Amino acid sequence: MAKELGVYEKILFVGKVPAEKMPSYLASVDLYVDTISTYRADSLGKVVRARGESVLGQTNREVMACGTPQILSDMPNVKSSAWFRGLTYKQLDHKDLAEKIVQLLSDTKLRERIGEESRKTVVQAFAMDKTMRQWEKIYHDLCDARASNSKR
Repeated sequence: MAKELGVYEKILFVGKVPAEKMPSYLASVDLYVDTISTYRADSLGKVVRARGESVLGQTNREVMACGTPQILSDMPNVKSSAWFRGLTYKQLDHKDLAEKIVQLLSDTKLRERIGEESRKTVVQAFAMDKTMRQWEKIYHDLCDARASNSKR
């Protein structure tokens, strides 16, 4: 398909990348596009809304931590996210996606701003020490609740 579209020479197909090398790959690209959607094709090929919500995955946070600008679909959890700093495109709208890709590739200052804001945001929101404090609180709350229940 890349050859048919005339972009094959502009794409580097690297195959499977070992996890320890992902940060250098994610940091080396001009932008990251995730096409996950809340829509699926049913057994007859009809487009339907999937049950449940698609979630922002670990890779999205890793991309943000690398300071790489991102483009994601306008899923409800992306649009309502307090920490997402990239661009969104209308789900299933390849023209809108293409426009957003061209917009981001054409605007160095926008890419830099999104990359900087993304890194700052994700480091603050998902720093290991902060995450561990949150899990410790949950653990202690559960222990306290268990102790309270056993006294009854």
